[in-house]
Amino acid sequence: MVRKLAIALFAVTLAAFLSSAGAQEGLDKDHFLAVGVRGLYADVQDPLMGEAEVEGEFGYGAMVKFTLSRRLWVQFAADVFSFTGEYSEPDFTISADLDTIPLTATLLIDLVPRGNTFRPYIGAGIGYYLNDLDNVTESTFGFIVDLDQYVDFKADNGFGWHVCAGLDWFLTNHLALNLEALYRWVEYDWDAIMRPFGLRELGEDLSGSGSDDQDGWAAIAGLSLFF
Repeated sequence: MVRKLAIALFAVTLAAFLSSAGAQEGLDKDHFLAVGVRGLYADVQDPLMGEAEVEGEFGYGAMVKFTLSRRLWVQFAADVFSFTGEYSEPDFTISADLDTIPLTATLLIDLVPRGNTFRPYIGAGIGYYLNDLDNVTESTFGFIVDLDQYVDFKADNGFGWHVCAGLDWFLTNHLALNLEALYRWVEYDWDAIMRPFGLRELGEDLSGSGSDDQDGWAAIAGLSLFF
């Protein structure tokens, strides 16, 4: 994951400097399009599957945005990250991964006119979150059991809302460093269904269902190429 992000960042940086090597325009150029890659650190404030405490995780993504007016943009982004949740009792520990791909659309408003090296903005938008529960394991007295072999775990996709505030720092007329903080509200349903020959012979029944939230913060840093 880190290697792919580093390669993408290098490619965007190289393309930006090559494209701006002969450019003589100032920072007041009327950009109409921007594409970029980014890394992010996201957290979840609520437990996973109702009980497992969730740790913050790093991810990566890409975005494209189009200008609607001198200060108004619409941005589309896709990110990839995986949350790990862990629930512990004195004699066992259950852990699971929630893989998430948010597909988001955001309306952004620049707070200063074009021509400024630093362009702060605010925004709000909607997202569709592709979810997948994976790597569900139970550790008991040092023995690890792959629960995916006995139980079908499923996390439904879901819609969510978000607000954000950020800054485009123009290093050249075409290349900008992007910094952003985002808060999201997302709800999704999950199910756990025992298979016919699961762990019932051991006296366990892990079937269940519920609804969880993915509400939380995300800190984003990336490079954007403006045209």
